[in-house]
Amino acid sequence: MATQSPKLSSRPPILFLPNDLITNILSRLRVKYLIQMKCVSKSRNTLISHPIFIKMHLIRSSLNPQFSLISSHKGDHSFVPFPVTLLWENRNIEIPHDPYYQLNDKNCDEIVGSCNGLVCLAGYSLNEITSYKEMWLRFVGA
Repeated sequence: MATQSPKLSSRPPILFLPNDLITNILSRLRVKYLIQMKCVSKSRNTLISHPIFIKMHLIRSSLNPQFSLISSHKGDHSFVPFPVTLLWENRNIEIPHDPYYQLNDKNCDEIVGSCNGLVCLAGYSLNEITSYKEMWLRFVGA
């Protein structure tokens, strides 16, 4: 009498999460990760770009305030957000070496200001022939 081995499924079962749960989870992410998530699919892009989702994210973000730290190390300037709770807990703040936060690669030398997690950066170049200064602004999510 031969023993039969159990059938193995060639594919793992597909897991479906309700849209409300996905929206709730995404609304708690930082802007950096939301921008990355917009590239996952058209439906994620549509959700994250929707004005109601943006308002929900802004409200949730205001409940967890963050400061921004400007760091300069060997000529590399970084603008790093960190939660206020780290200050309350008197914990050390480590600056990540994530290129996302570096200002040098964005051709910007100055931080103009910030509002609701959106940071305005300024950069410029000088045309030596005409002596005109070309200036630009760049906005990044903190």
